Amino acid sequence: MKNKLKNCWRYQAVYIEREHKDGKITKEYSMCEIYLDKKGKLEAWTESKSIAPYGESVEELNKDIQFMLNDLSKWTAVAFESLYVGMEFNNE
Repeated sequence: MKNKLKNCWRYQAVYIEREHKDGKITKEYSMCEIYLDKKGKLEAWTESKSIAPYGESVEELNKDIQFMLNDLSKWTAVAFESLYVGMEFNNE
């Protein structure tokens, strides 16, 4: 029996680099949602580099935060501007 993947989404840690007046470059991290095709390749992502956890109750909010923390610990952060359709992710 073949292992068939479904289209899915998950959270992805992303960063942008900021150059300060003194020339120092720092990274700012946030989470976005990514959408993967059946082969696990990037199909789409949220327009905003940063999304907030959400819930219609405290329990739902807690669950969403847990999903974010789980994906944060599972997947390596990538530069937001480096996302592209067809991108593959390695969890390191």
